[in-house]
Amino acid sequence: MARRIGRYGILIPRPQLWGGRLVWLTDQERPNAVALGLTSNFTKCDRLECRYLVGDAPAAAPWLDSPERATLFRTRPGLLLMLEMDRAPRHWFVSPVSLAARRDQGY
Repeated sequence: MARRIGRYGILIPRPQLWGGRLVWLTDQERPNAVALGLTSNFTKCDRLECRYLVGDAPAAAPWLDSPERATLFRTRPGLLLMLEMDRAPRHWFVSPVSLAARRDQGY
């Protein structure tokens, strides 16, 4: 996945467990894998192998204020609890649309 991002310079929304598609972002300069839910418990890829920077992202919203989270709160509160428990959702941002990105060469 990282190679494709680097080749095209775009983050594409991916399917979510509860439906819909999102790009997930963080404001942490050095991401904490556990706090952000980036462990490889459910996927084989190393999601901390590289870092991509997004400049202006007006379509990105804080997860805690997002309509997607509000929907989960109403429809699947147990899933929301599992997603956020022991993590730092205040550092999560989401976008339902593709975003231009560039690889952080200093990471």
